Amino acid sequence: MLIFFTVLGLVFLAEIGDKTQLVAMAFAAEYDGLRVMLGVLIAVSLLNAIGVALGSYIISIVPLNVIRAVAALMFIGFGLFNLNEGKEEKCNRSFKLCAVATVAITFFIGELGDKTQLMIITMAAQYNSPYEVFAGSVLGMLFADGLGVILGSTVFRKIPQRIVKIISSFIFIFFGTLGLYNAFYPDYTTPLNIIAYFLFLSVCIYIIYRRNFHKIDSKHQ
Repeated sequence: MLIFFTVLGLVFLAEIGDKTQLVAMAFAAEYDGLRVMLGVLIAVSLLNAIGVALGSYIISIVPLNVIRAVAALMFIGFGLFNLNEGKEEKCNRSFKLCAVATVAITFFIGELGDKTQLMIITMAAQYNSPYEVFAGSVLGMLFADGLGVILGSTVFRKIPQRIVKIISSFIFIFFGTLGLYNAFYPDYTTPLNIIAYFLFLSVCIYIIYRRNFHKIDSKHQ
């Protein structure tokens, strides 16, 4: 039990203020809180099972920079996709568990190679108590991300939906951009590449803005 509570406490503290807690907050502003928590549960259960079972082996198979780059691109992609008007309605009509799947996939990729998973891998190797480490790490992440869900489903719900979309989208884009920088630093983070990236991102946001503007304008006509 001592190992269980030690892991739970350390993982909880590591997740406070982490990007996944803010992402949980952003998701909770868009989707139902129970679906967000179910998606988080699926993702962290798989992640921590991998961390406990395989230890540092998975990091040796897939380079950490590749994992971080894929996660960063997914965050940016979701942030841009989230800016589109009418996205959630189409999602709900086509697939009831769309929110759960979106949260689970985003969390799973976003946490691969993250400091919390690396810490779980280290503790699994150190304590040699896989069940206690697994249970403590899952609950620690659920408690921390649950705080983000509560905040997102209460505070954010009082803010106009369009503003919430913009805030949550830029949370994803910010952490995605930071992830790309960390993944490619220092080899590819030249001033020219950084300028080109922000120009490309600005063009994408402008195109989405113009598209949404035309949608709103056509509704009023």
